[in-house]
Amino acid sequence: LNDISKFSYAGLCAVSLSLLYDMPHNTDYRHGFISSLVGHLHLPVGVSNTMQALSDGHGSQGSEIFVENLLSNGVVKENPLILVKDLVHWCVKSCNGKYDSRSRFLIRHVTWQLHIQLEDLEDVEETLVRMLRERTEKENSENDSVRTKRARNQKIKRFALIGLATAGGGALIGLTGGLAAPLVAAGAGAIIGGTSAAALGSVAGIAVITSLFGAAGAGLTGYKMKRRVGGIDQFLFKPLTISHQLSVTIAISGWLSGDNENNFIFPWRHLLQSREQYSLVWEGEHLMRLGNALEYILETIMSYAAAEALKYTALAGLIAAVAWPASIVSVAGVIDNPWSVCLQRSVQVGRQLAEVLLAREHGQRPVSLIGFSLGARVIYFCLEELAKRK
Repeated sequence: LNDISKFSYAGLCAVSLSLLYDMPHNTDYRHGFISSLVGHLHLPVGVSNTMQALSDGHGSQGSEIFVENLLSNGVVKENPLILVKDLVHWCVKSCNGKYDSRSRFLIRHVTWQLHIQLEDLEDVEETLVRMLRERTEKENSENDSVRTKRARNQKIKRFALIGLATAGGGALIGLTGGLAAPLVAAGAGAIIGGTSAAALGSVAGIAVITSLFGAAGAGLTGYKMKRRVGGIDQFLFKPLTISHQLSVTIAISGWLSGDNENNFIFPWRHLLQSREQYSLVWEGEHLMRLGNALEYILETIMSYAAAEALKYTALAGLIAAVAWPASIVSVAGVIDNPWSVCLQRSVQVGRQLAEVLLAREHGQRPVSLIGFSLGARVIYFCLEELAKRK
């Protein structure tokens, strides 16, 4: 990119930051993002002050002029996705394997400004993940070969030491003391001085993968409650889609229909929020009771309304059906107990979900939470707990 295009690139991000994150508590994030981006683009240091002012909302121009300048560049006009690729790669690289949710939302906004489909952004993220995993697997295999060679050498040396000890009696102590240190040092040098040193110095290495996807590697599906929390009997994650992406979606149901825990999956079968999606399985027994109670009440009301509609005109029948008789209202007692229990459990589950997110079980990646009914209540108390914990 020429200097005008680089300036417009930074300007588009600065104006977008002002639009998305104008609250005072985001000032440090905005300024840090801009300073790092200006350095990444090798723009003069003075440009940083201008861009920070734009990110603070100073300046009357919108993003249109910056988008126009960018798309007038031949390289960008031919393939505007190069800017999105650069932003994604730079965000992961500059934060040492942390993909900030604010940065990802900013990238989504810039993608939209450049008239690029969200699916294209997800393709870029998926390609980066695949590249990192391939690099990590290669580094692991190289390290394995070094370790195998080292173990073989140590085995040979051990046999030699045993032979010397047999011949020289007490020489074993001297030989072990004298030879062990250089042997260990040589073995360590073969690893640290070789591929591991390169891996540690490389951005696309094991450290980045570990940071992005969590140290355990199993992610959310491997999460197990270490102990029973409060009154929670069930809390785990089931995958909705099989993929490893730079962003995660967690879907949370508010009740279940029927006596099958697969119903945690069923309502979300058409969800396309991201390519790595999970369903939170929580308190299935109580949610089934709640769902059955709701269905019972609905069936009772509908049968009564249908009977009333046959007696009158359609309009009059529906109006009459709204004025429920005492016998129908009393049926509402069916729902009281499961509703009360699920209300209480949703608070505890929300706080437990916050603990999972704070522990970075999913790695250093953005998370979208989606829920209905009591699932939305779980999200509310999760966010409340996160806010309390700053």
